[in-house]
Amino acid sequence: MKQFALLLFAATLLSGGCASLQGRDIADIPVFGDKVYYVLFEEKPHMSDEKVYSRGYQIGEVINQSLGGGNMIAVKIRIYEKYINLMRQNTIFVIDDVGRLNYDKAGRSDGPIREGANVPGFIGKTGDLYWHKTKKKIGG
Repeated sequence: MKQFALLLFAATLLSGGCASLQGRDIADIPVFGDKVYYVLFEEKPHMSDEKVYSRGYQIGEVINQSLGGGNMIAVKIRIYEKYINLMRQNTIFVIDDVGRLNYDKAGRSDGPIREGANVPGFIGKTGDLYWHKTKKKIGG
């Protein structure tokens, strides 16, 4: 009888804990092998969807947006395990004309970046983006 009561108690705890998760909470749970990074923007980006792209292919997803340090907007993203090799020292992200978050790179690659790193983000192909790319190319 004690075993049944213990089993019933454990089942109640487990089902209550799982039932309280909302759709957005589930998205925040890391998936084994995927890595999380923070794309920093000077102003709030308006994105048409919550996917991360490279050359038109989905390589990850947006987890959330928040106001970060220095009054920057931090977009928390998850990059799928099979695309982690793209995340290098020269990685940047650009919001394109239709509002999609796209992977790009600036200058030469100096090696991989650690999970949780901050990555520069740009809204459109602006002068700031080209200045950043130029500085990276000349080693600044």
